[in-house]
Amino acid sequence: MIYIVGWGIMLLALLVSEITRNRSRMPVVFVISLLALLAVFRGAVGTDTNTYEWMLESVDAGSFSAGVEPSFMALGWFFKALTGSAVGAVRLFSLVLFLVILYYALHSNRNERFYLLSCFLPSFIYQYSMNTLRLGLASVFILLAFQYVRRYRYSRCAVLSVVALTFHYSSIANLAYLMVVRMRWGRWTNLLIGLSFVLVAGALMAVNIDYFAMKLDAYRAVAAPGEFSGLSKVALIAVMTLAVLGAKIPRGEKFKLLLLTVLLTGVSMAMASVSYAGLRFLDLISFVFPLAVVVIYNDNDLLLDGAVKVGLTLVGLIAMISSYRNYVFEAGQGPSPFLPYHLLDLFGRF
Repeated sequence: MIYIVGWGIMLLALLVSEITRNRSRMPVVFVISLLALLAVFRGAVGTDTNTYEWMLESVDAGSFSAGVEPSFMALGWFFKALTGSAVGAVRLFSLVLFLVILYYALHSNRNERFYLLSCFLPSFIYQYSMNTLRLGLASVFILLAFQYVRRYRYSRCAVLSVVALTFHYSSIANLAYLMVVRMRWGRWTNLLIGLSFVLVAGALMAVNIDYFAMKLDAYRAVAAPGEFSGLSKVALIAVMTLAVLGAKIPRGEKFKLLLLTVLLTGVSMAMASVSYAGLRFLDLISFVFPLAVVVIYNDNDLLLDGAVKVGLTLVGLIAMISSYRNYVFEAGQGPSPFLPYHLLDLFGRF
C-alpha cells in the first residue's frame, strides 16, 4: 500500500506542476524528500538489499581489487566504518542517491522536472533506491552529467560520466547511447570520438577481465524467466517510440533516435529469448530512451510538446502497474522482499 500512496503523490505533484505551468520546483522537491524517507529508513525491504548488506559485511581493503565497481566498494567501506554496520552503509547509499536527485531537481528546467515526476520517479525510484543500488547511483549520475551538458559544463559531464562507470560498468552502454544520439553522424571528428570511447571501454574490460568473464558466465547460465520475458519493458519502449513519432523535433534527430532504439531493442529481445542478459539490456534501454528524448529537447531549446508529455506519463503509469505486480507476486519471498514494507529497527538493526 505504501508504494501506491507514493505513486499517487507523484501523480498529484505532476498535476499541480502542470496546473502551475511547471514554474516551481517545490512539488518535485517534496516528492523526493518523502521518497527518501521511505528508502533510507526501510527495514529488510528491496530484493537486493540483503545481498548488499552481505557484500558490505565483509568489505575491506582487499575488496577493491575484486572487480566490483570501485566507487561502490570504496564508499561501502567508508560508510560501514562511519555507521559501524553494513545495514547503515546500505541506507547511506540510498541517501546519496536522493541527494544527487535533489541536486538535479534544484537545477532542473521545465523539461527535466516533468521528466522526473512523470517518468523517472514512477518508473525507477523504488528499484534504484531500495534494490539495484549500484545501477541506481550510476543512473542518477548520468542524469546529472547530461544536465551539465545543457548548462555547457562539459568537463563536469565528463567527470560524472566516469563516476557513473565506477558505480556500475553497464552504464557505459547508456553513455554510448546518449553520445551516439547527440553526435552528428557525418562528421569524422565524431567518428574519432566514438573510436576513443570504444578504446576506453575495451581498456575497462581488460582491467577487469575476470569480473566480466564471471558476469558473462552467470548470464549464460541463467535463462530468461519465460517466453514473454521483458514484454513490459518492450511496451514502455513502444509507447515512447510512438510519442517520438509525434514529437516536434528536427527530423534528423528523430531518425537517429528511432533507428538506434529500434535496432537495440530488437537485438535485446532476441537475446532475452535465450539469456537473462537480454533483459538487462532492455532495462537499460527503458531508462535511457526517455532520458535521451529530454536531452534532445534541451539540445534544441524546445519545451516538451503534448505527444512526448503523454508518452512519458504513460511510460510512468505502465511501469507503476508492472512494478507493483512484481512486488505482489514476490511478496514474502526471500530475506528482503518489497512486500511487506516495514521500517528499520534503528536500535536493533544498527
